[in-house]
Parts: sequence; structure tokens; C-alpha cells
Amino acid sequence: MTISNNSTHKVSLEKASSPEFKKIEIHRTEMHEGMAQMMRQSHLQIEAQGNVVLKPGSYHLMLMEPIRPFKADDKVQLHLRFDNGEVIDMIAVVQKR
Repeated sequence: MTISNNSTHKVSLEKASSPEFKKIEIHRTEMHEGMAQMMRQSHLQIEAQGNVVLKPGSYHLMLMEPIRPFKADDKVQLHLRFDNGEVIDMIAVVQKR
């Protein structure tokens, strides 16, 4: 997923939520002594006119404690809340890895 900030001010993703999961955290994967570790982030800053790509091995949303099992092609509702008050509601499609 790519989050784009088309404004002239930086913004931060402060929280993600979903009725499908009890908890969602913002994470970033970091390498420490050859081992990948996922580090929880309090927010995700997107510079003015910038983009942040969420993907494995980088920044990502950790969706935890699902309320039901999921399979490929299921749809998940997500709510992204930013520090400027903007909320983006979106649908993500479950993919098999």
C-alpha cells in the first residue's frame, strides 16, 4: 500500500483500526546483527508532497487478533487516522503469500 500526502504540510498516520481486528500497530522492520526485527512505531510521518510505501521488510501495518479466519481474496475494512484529523476508510484484499 502506498500512502500519498498531496498537501503542502507533512502529516502523520497516528492510528489504524478495523472492525475485523482487535488491534493494529504501525511497524517498521529493521536489521540488527543480521536479524530482521519488527519495531513498533508511534506514528508514520509522510512528508509534504511525499509518499510512504507499506510493504514487507519495511513499514507495514501489523493486523493482530482477527475476529474471524481469513482466506485469499477476502476483503478487510481499514480506517486510517491522521494527525490533521483526516480519516481514510479503505478496503484491503487478503493475499496469499
